[in-house]
Amino acid sequence: MSRWEAAGYSEIDAVEIVGDDFLVTFDNGDEVVVAAESVGISDRPVAVAVTTPERGAIVVTNESGQTGEVSWITLRASSDPAFAKLLRERDAEEARRTGRRLKALREDKGLPQNAVAAQAGMTAAQLAKIESGTSDVRLSTVRTLLRVLEGSLSDIGGPKALENSVVSMSKEAAKAGAPKELVTRLVAGVPREHANEALAKAFGWAADDLRSGEELREPPPLAVRFKAAKHQARSITPLVRFAYSACEVAVRMTTIPLGAVPADPLALHQELRALHGDHSLTSLVAWTWDRGIPIVPIGVPGEFHAAVWEINDRPTIALKQPHDLAAWWEFDLAHELGHIARGDVEGTAAILEQETRTDTESESAAHDYAVRAVLGDVDELVRRAVTLARGKVQFLKQACKTVAEQVGVSQGALAAHLAHEITVDGRRGAWWGAAQNLAKEEGPGRAIIEHEFRQRIPWGELDAIDAVVLQAALTDAD
Repeated sequence: MSRWEAAGYSEIDAVEIVGDDFLVTFDNGDEVVVAAESVGISDRPVAVAVTTPERGAIVVTNESGQTGEVSWITLRASSDPAFAKLLRERDAEEARRTGRRLKALREDKGLPQNAVAAQAGMTAAQLAKIESGTSDVRLSTVRTLLRVLEGSLSDIGGPKALENSVVSMSKEAAKAGAPKELVTRLVAGVPREHANEALAKAFGWAADDLRSGEELREPPPLAVRFKAAKHQARSITPLVRFAYSACEVAVRMTTIPLGAVPADPLALHQELRALHGDHSLTSLVAWTWDRGIPIVPIGVPGEFHAAVWEINDRPTIALKQPHDLAAWWEFDLAHELGHIARGDVEGTAAILEQETRTDTESESAAHDYAVRAVLGDVDELVRRAVTLARGKVQFLKQACKTVAEQVGVSQGALAAHLAHEITVDGRRGAWWGAAQNLAKEEGPGRAIIEHEFRQRIPWGELDAIDAVVLQAALTDAD
């Protein structure tokens, strides 16, 4: 602890006039002689007393009968060179801090330096010095600049005041890999002074690093297992971290008791049929939420199709299919349920890359689980469709629609499985275009996921930062 922070350094015990000087005694025993002129007393002092009860200043009466206070800070600065240096350094740092905050406010208002300077009655060079903290600035000048910037003293004072702009924070976040559209949603959803907290919550960075303009490193690590082995050593990207953060909030807000996912996919298929009468994305989404498993839609493209985590002993699923087809979303959801049923996600994440690889035992098993959970006795459905089409590919599309309607499953999902399994003209996958067209007839899937998400989250119980993170995950945040 420095001596000026020790007890008694700032409390005045006694004071007396000695000629034109003051002899001041402090509680720690220091006796200092202070010239009256050096603390702003120009006329000869005739009386002096210590203020009571705080004892933080002296009251001086001069020979003209005028009185004034001199604080302990002024007395100490005039007699303690080290303390005076500290005050100058603090004043300089405060000037730099004020300048940074004024600059941040100007940047967030989208105003050029020369325009603000002109309206404030100064040159651009003078404003540049203020913003850089290399020029002393009077309170009147600060007030003038705040009036031009349509700001208030709270924008430049207090612990929440930003020393780098939301614009610059957003640029740093994007430079570190955060999707620009996601950053824009986050900072637009909160008051300006909370932008750094929203970005920190979403991507795992330290709020102080964002506030101070530090160059952002990659987000903190997570326990992640990527689908394809070649990606195992890949670092965690901001988008992956955001998906985890959104899932973390969703888990915290989910109070439905956790139910088991059947190990047998046919049991899931039959249970869904018994509850809803058919098997569709809508019914599978409702069933999953009813089991206490949140499904978080991520409305930003790229990097992965789906992810599943176990957070606080509760599995949660993030979905972000690049193709907005209900059948595709249904399959991805069933795939992740397969990982949960198998126990693949105990403190780790299984993330689907954009290529649909099934080259590991767990991925192959999850794929098979999804096929049977969505379609039931898939071998029988394929047999029926091929029989109805009389073995001719030109009749397969109508046969697929007929069989799917008869058994109450997604025609797009059945078509996708057929396209994956059958050979046309010696080639696998040649029927994929027809399968996609059948899936398109069933409509989009993202809206179904987002609608259920909005219904299941108790928005009124969320704090502002958690709410904006979840809203940012949606494609049409409102």
